[in-house]
Formats: sequence, C-alpha cells, structure tokens
Amino acid sequence: MVRTLTALLLAATAAIPTVASAQTPSPRPEHDRRDRDWREEQRDDRRDWNEDRGQERRDWREDRHDERGDWQENQRDWEDDRREDRQDWRDDRREGRDWRDDRRWDRDWRNDRRYDWQRWRERNRPLYRAPRYYPPRGYDHGYRRWVPGHRIPRYYYGRPYWIVDPWQYRLPPAYGRYRWVRYHDDVMLVDITDGIIRDIIHSFFW
Repeated sequence: MVRTLTALLLAATAAIPTVASAQTPSPRPEHDRRDRDWREEQRDDRRDWNEDRGQERRDWREDRHDERGDWQENQRDWEDDRREDRQDWRDDRREGRDWRDDRRWDRDWRNDRRYDWQRWRERNRPLYRAPRYYPPRGYDHGYRRWVPGHRIPRYYYGRPYWIVDPWQYRLPPAYGRYRWVRYHDDVMLVDITDGIIRDIIHSFFW
C-alpha cells in the first residue's frame, strides 16, 4: 500500500512541470511590435493619400481657374477683333460712297493743289526713286501701257503692290474698294473688286 502511494505521488510530481509548461503562454513582444508598425504605416499611408488628394484638388481648381481666365481673355480679344473688323468695314463703306462717282474722281483731285505731285516730286526727287519693280512670279510679260477703263489681271494689283501711304507721294487717298497700285514706273488707281483701272499716271517713279 505504501509502495503504491509512493509511486502515485512520484508520477503526479513528474507531471506537474509538463502541465505548467503547457499552460504558460509564449511571449509575443515581436508580434505586437510588428502589429504596431503596420498600423502606423497604415496611418501614414492614409495621411499621405489624403494630403495628395487635397493637393490634387487644389491644383485642379487652380488649373480650371487659369483655363477660365485664358478662355475669357481669348474671348474678349476675339470680340474686340470682331468689333474692330465691323467698324473697319463700316468705315470702308462710308468712305467708299465718296468715290462711287468715277467722273467726280477724274475731275476733282487733279485740280486740288494739295495733290500737286509733280511739284512735290521736283522738290523730293529721291523719294520717287523706287526700288526695282518685280512682276508677279510667272507673269513677267514685259511692260504694257495701260489706260483707264482697262481691266488688269488680279496678280498685278495684289497687296504687295499697294501704295500704303499715298500722301507720301501727294496722291489723294484711296478708300473702300479703290487702291493705288504700282505697275513698273506707273501708278494706277484700281478697283480691286473687278480690276478696272480708274486712273493712271505714267512714269510716276524715276
């Protein structure tokens, strides 16, 4: 009997450390640290993402504001150009009415002492030494002596041949559909809508 109790006591004593060892939880400091690091990284990522979104929204608003400003500025410029074009067109129409009577043109300006171009040329001879005349490319057919009433080809009265400042040579102003045009050493008043010569001065330039 005593021997049996002693054996049971020894067996129970040997089992106690095993049970205690099985019930003792393993330490988790490393695991907890990783959890904290992960949560902090998540918070940092969310903070950075929110800041990026906020910056993108601000940039987008600024871009839209700049684009609206540019568009409005372009719109104002376009409207100003249209107003100026309409005003120029009205001015041309008003001024063109003064020269619709071709007989009045032929009769009046040569008797106006303001347009005494011959006397002015005698006093300012270098002014009438014009640069060399270059006919339109592909249309160098030589000189032809035109007279009023003739119709000249369009390429002879293009914009490069206009006399921009007639008063410089003491010629009357040309309004509306009329333009003073250089042709070799001659100067012609041309109706640019149909190419009809309304007036001409031969050997105007030296």
